[in-house]
Amino acid sequence: MVVPPDKASADFDLLHRNEYTFCLVSTTYTCPFSPGDVVYVKLRSQKDTGRATILADADPSGRILVQYHADKSMLYHVNPQRLVNVYPTDTPLILLCENTTDYRTLARSQIDRNDVVAEIGSSYGVCTNILSQHAKQVFGIEVSQQLVDEARKRYPHLVFHNINILEHKSRAATIMQDVNKVFVDIGGNREIGVVVRALAFLIDRIKPSLIVVKSEELFESAQRHLDKSSSNNESGRIPDGPCWFETLCKDHAICDGQTSSAESWFLRARRDGFTKNPLRYPIRMTSDGVAICKLQNYREEGCQKLSLCRFDHIHCHHCGHAGHKALHCPLVNT
Repeated sequence: MVVPPDKASADFDLLHRNEYTFCLVSTTYTCPFSPGDVVYVKLRSQKDTGRATILADADPSGRILVQYHADKSMLYHVNPQRLVNVYPTDTPLILLCENTTDYRTLARSQIDRNDVVAEIGSSYGVCTNILSQHAKQVFGIEVSQQLVDEARKRYPHLVFHNINILEHKSRAATIMQDVNKVFVDIGGNREIGVVVRALAFLIDRIKPSLIVVKSEELFESAQRHLDKSSSNNESGRIPDGPCWFETLCKDHAICDGQTSSAESWFLRARRDGFTKNPLRYPIRMTSDGVAICKLQNYREEGCQKLSLCRFDHIHCHHCGHAGHKALHCPLVNT
């Protein structure tokens, strides 16, 4: 049987996503340290000399003996609170954190001199600069030209690209073709759907060995899912992470282009008379990667900022076809 191209592509993406392990990173979740573990010791200098190997279990005072990689003669007993796990990436890994402190700690601890790293949402370039102290090569990607210009002034030795990876996927994929680790900080006031969509793009197109994502909403969603899990995994590892992520993709209608049947979330909204704030409906994109305006689609008067709004006003937010609003989508009657 010949599988339709779009079905084959979807099956491949799902198969590839199943290869990833999802893990929460915070002070709440801790992994026990054992001899032979590779760790990163938080140093006051915050330079790239903190990677070490644990040589023995904790002594009676609780301190752990480590050997620094930068100088094998350096053996120290270290307070375990200064140790950060260096996660193995022999299988693809996604680390989720909720704050800037954890995000920058991961930037210092999870990168080595063999890595080519991209930071998406590089802003003023602070974390991109931190990554540059540890990686073989690093560059930042930012949607704001103003922020790119400022980052280039602050860190003239670094490369920053002005690009929206969701609107220019082919260009983004070309820029990141040699990247093996990606850091993502596009949270801020963005909806969780945008973060999920960016993560799906990275998994499906870039396929790095490590993705680190800073997103409070995504972290909280994963935390709720983990709390419901019977495994009660204190390490923060999500046992069925790929299933949780696929559910997120479906909940936020992460798909491109047109759909051929009415979706359940839309039918519920229609039944309720579309009373919900339009901005709370899922993010939908045109086949070109442009977000479809929800206000235009779910208000009879349409979008009041039509001339200034950067979203698409031509396509239906529900079915993806041009020429009508989601309020009057004919798909529900077919």
